[in-house]
Amino acid sequence: MLHETDGRWAVALKAAAGDLPIRETRSLERWLPQFRASPASILAIAAPRGCDAVRFARLLEASAQLQRKFPDMCLVVLLAEEDRSLATTAYEAGAAWVQIGRWRLDPLIRLVRRRQAQFPDLAAETPIDSIWRSLPWREHPE
Repeated sequence: MLHETDGRWAVALKAAAGDLPIRETRSLERWLPQFRASPASILAIAAPRGCDAVRFARLLEASAQLQRKFPDMCLVVLLAEEDRSLATTAYEAGAAWVQIGRWRLDPLIRLVRRRQAQFPDLAAETPIDSIWRSLPWREHPE
């Protein structure tokens, strides 16, 4: 699950590894259903560019609450280069990985793939598959 406000990280991740199942959300309230369905999912939080410490702390607190409910969850924090000073705070809050900048995404992609191998029951559907699944007839055309 990818939480961000502008879609830049989603574009970068899809360009680097289009086969990764990325579910985007712009609101914190949408995290809970995903983790009920798949408690070992990865939550990637993209701090808005120029994010202040108070707003960042709120995002990390929301993720910490979720992690208390779902201890197998994996937290990843995505930061713009100018926000690299927030990396230590993210690690202290329990982030498994902090990605600084939208280039050289290979280590992050390897982490996601290892996580998928470790928890094979993680949702592996693409966004299009997710849309088809939510339709009343639920059959994907071949």
